Amino acid sequence: MKRSIVVAAILLTALTGCGSPTASRDGDLLAVVQAHYDQAGICARLGLELPVDVPVEGPDRNRAALEALTDAGLLSASTFNRAGSRLGQAGRILPHRRYAVTRAGFVAIRSAPDRFPGGTQICFARRRIVSISSVSDMGETAGIALARVTYRWTLADIAP
Repeated sequence: MKRSIVVAAILLTALTGCGSPTASRDGDLLAVVQAHYDQAGICARLGLELPVDVPVEGPDRNRAALEALTDAGLLSASTFNRAGSRLGQAGRILPHRRYAVTRAGFVAIRSAPDRFPGGTQICFARRRIVSISSVSDMGETAGIALARVTYRWTLADIAP
């Protein structure tokens, strides 16, 4: 897989300032790009906040995903009764399931950097930078010297 990233001139200048050969520069850039991606895994939004209560009866677009995460041991589910809150359910006591993150789930399920949409994400792998494909000449944008670095990466540490 190919991906491009813009690297700030400070990093590129520091890495290439000593006149090191291209192979050394590429190795240094690979380390910088890898360090960037090591800060966070590859994550997907769940689109809801956990813990969450879901009615057992009727349609719910999240139920299948929540049950799959429960089967995987990342969520726990408990059933309880609660007064209905939807139109036509007022006054009826309905069964609900509460899904919460398990101890094992805290490794992969976490709060997203922002709260939209849902604010919860599941992280399932990391990028491993394989090689630097190309580095553009330095240019200036908004007073900052930049270069485009194109690299190849693979998935690593994929959750079972």
